[in-house]
Amino acid sequence: MQWHLRPATEADLPRIAALISERNREPVTAEELKRQEEQIQPDDKFLRAMLQAEDGQVVGYCMGFGSKYNKPGHFRMNVRVDEPYWNQGAGSVMYRYVEDWAGGQGATHLSAVASERHPHSRPWAERRGFVLDQHIFESTLDLRTFDPAPFADSLQVARDAGIRFTTLAALGDDEATFRRYFDWMWEVSLDIPGREGDPKPPFDLFAKAVTGDPRWSKERVFLAMDGDRFAGSAELALQKDGSMYHAGTGIDRAYRGRRLSHAIKLVAIQYAMAQGVPYLRTNNNSKNAPILAVNRAFGYKPEPGFFEMVKHLA
Repeated sequence: MQWHLRPATEADLPRIAALISERNREPVTAEELKRQEEQIQPDDKFLRAMLQAEDGQVVGYCMGFGSKYNKPGHFRMNVRVDEPYWNQGAGSVMYRYVEDWAGGQGATHLSAVASERHPHSRPWAERRGFVLDQHIFESTLDLRTFDPAPFADSLQVARDAGIRFTTLAALGDDEATFRRYFDWMWEVSLDIPGREGDPKPPFDLFAKAVTGDPRWSKERVFLAMDGDRFAGSAELALQKDGSMYHAGTGIDRAYRGRRLSHAIKLVAIQYAMAQGVPYLRTNNNSKNAPILAVNRAFGYKPEPGFFEMVKHLA
């Protein structure tokens, strides 16, 4: 089989979305891909190409990306092939193309995601020199059967200690408050395994990304406040199937060990239940023992996730 690579254009976004959605839990749309591309900065390194078969049919796509807001020298890649064309060399052609491009851009590390739902994807990456870096697995909480009563005391303990619960929207819709939350959230997020040493993006880039995402809202950023100080947070994002994605739970270092993670998580869960949401979904690093323990206590059920694979180029 002869393959032909060509640069992707905006007209290819629906086909790319279909290829991605074949393996994703949450389908992707062309509009979402276009919005993501609009976040790319002028000095970012970005490659996207389509693979065509001899008859001109598009059977796959590949992507490479590097940014100064990643760890220095760290690039990401993605390769997708229509299932009827697996094991015919299509993936290898695109992989070599992206690897050569990334090396030419100064990449020292190349990372890729291997889905746990598709057992062939990790061995495919390993045969090309990738090794396991992180295991991120999914968990779901069925809100139709969830009983919040056993966790109510965590809320009361927090309130007795002077903690109040609110949302980012209620705290203030001004830029200064939003910036202050971003700065705090970024520092807390660096304690997540695998995030150590990540460069901090500019506030304007973060604000544009989240406010332009219809799944995100300040109304669903729940905060635990000690006076004017951020003590904890939890975010929920809408999903196309009517569920919500629990995007993260952050607790300030000074407030850990007080069950505040239980309290702020319960606030988010009760909100979702009041909206009639059937279940919550989240992803966690397998090395993040504290939050995994919290999720198990609430009854989150583990499901297949994905492997972060990395290859050292230099």
